[in-house]
Amino acid sequence: MRGEGEKPEVLALAHRRPSMRDVARVAGVSPAAVSLVATGRPGVSDETRARTLAVMRQMGYQRARSRRDEARYTLAVITERLVQPIERDIFYSEILQGIQTEAQRQRHRVMLHLLEGGESGVDSLVGGLRGEIEGMILANGGDLTEGAIRRLVASSIPAVLVDNYVVDQPLHCVVADNVTAGYLATRHLLRLGHTRIGLLTGPRKYRSLVDRQEGYYDALIEHDIAADPALMPAPTHHAGGQKGYQQMMRLLDSAVPPTAVVAISDKTAFGAMEALKERGLQIPGDMALVSIDDVEESAHTTPPLTTVSVPRAEMGSEAVRRLLALLRGETPRPTKTVLYTHLVVRTSCGSAAVSSGCEEVTGVAAGHRRAASSEDR
Repeated sequence: MRGEGEKPEVLALAHRRPSMRDVARVAGVSPAAVSLVATGRPGVSDETRARTLAVMRQMGYQRARSRRDEARYTLAVITERLVQPIERDIFYSEILQGIQTEAQRQRHRVMLHLLEGGESGVDSLVGGLRGEIEGMILANGGDLTEGAIRRLVASSIPAVLVDNYVVDQPLHCVVADNVTAGYLATRHLLRLGHTRIGLLTGPRKYRSLVDRQEGYYDALIEHDIAADPALMPAPTHHAGGQKGYQQMMRLLDSAVPPTAVVAISDKTAFGAMEALKERGLQIPGDMALVSIDDVEESAHTTPPLTTVSVPRAEMGSEAVRRLLALLRGETPRPTKTVLYTHLVVRTSCGSAAVSSGCEEVTGVAAGHRRAASSEDR
């Protein structure tokens, strides 16, 4: 006979010892919250603690003695659906590799989940994850909009953002210094004597790309140069060809083309290089080019691409460390962790090197550095 007040879920477990996930499912909290309550650690509200303790007593839950097993978490990486799988994306695959490497090093599991349908798909995603994971890493932007992020965070599952942040909401996040990246790329071309510098922009739904554009503006302002909208063609959809290809074509067809271009990403730069080659133009002789990301392929283009290096794997590993700190009950104030970027000078910009403590020279032998001349550009 069913006891008064007993939930069906509790009765269904009468034949076996309840687990932490069972308690989480009945109490409507995350397994991480159950762990905090069971060990008497801070990190949950009084109401959540009282409700969880009541369910634990009702179910006869006893914490396992093996702390080694208890400390293993399942982490979900949640991202939008990209044009190609994230594992093959030249930028995000390295963030994912950093996440997987750090999680495995600390004996935790990682699951990859795609958010389908933007904000409208959050409820079904959370419903499938609740009780199965302890924490979330929300990667990238795009369809993972600010509204979707707010709803995911409201699920009470501990979360850390990587390569993204929400301007007006304090959340744990790990990003690269994208403003400085855009600034370094543009300043490098300004130091080479260019004053008419184009920018191949990216979709504004990606916060990192917006920040890079801000850095472009900062460098121009520092040199008393007004930003010219005619030099910043909007991006085209993937169906129109490679990123950057159509944008560069529009710049080349403008009344007064730029003498140099900053590409918002290496993938954008690759398309721009194809456009220049198709027009029979030389890089950097006819057009200097600097980009941002420093993916592996950038060192092997013709000519090798000058680019700002973004610490992608380190971003992923730092996001895991931050999330694990939350799961262990260490509850620091929400912090935006910003990792440094640096310029890697190759030959697409027309300069072997520029003396600066913020810029790294690669592929150039010491003693063979030279100042840029008109022939270099």
